[in-house]
Amino acid sequence: MLACLLSFIYDMLQALSSIHYAEADGSYTQVATEEGLLTLAINLKHFESHLDAPNFMRVHRSYVVNLSKVEEYEGNRMFVKSKPIPLSSSYKEAFLEKFTFL
Repeated sequence: MLACLLSFIYDMLQALSSIHYAEADGSYTQVATEEGLLTLAINLKHFESHLDAPNFMRVHRSYVVNLSKVEEYEGNRMFVKSKPIPLSSSYKEAFLEKFTFL
């Protein structure tokens, strides 16, 4: 089971550009992609540890976003494919530094 999961994660990481964001859901992670929503049986921290790409960033304790998919930013939230995603104050400064260079 774990080998299948790791293989799936590896395949997913090969298609990073199709990932919009990942959302924590207890010990699961909901991953929004071009193809739809996927549910992974790993927590967000574990999922994030497999992301070795500069366009991905934790922006809230429950969200990791693909910065290239952010359509709009205002105050303490951003929009990815029209979905509002909260921006935590503890991640805001780092987000603004990275986001302005995209």
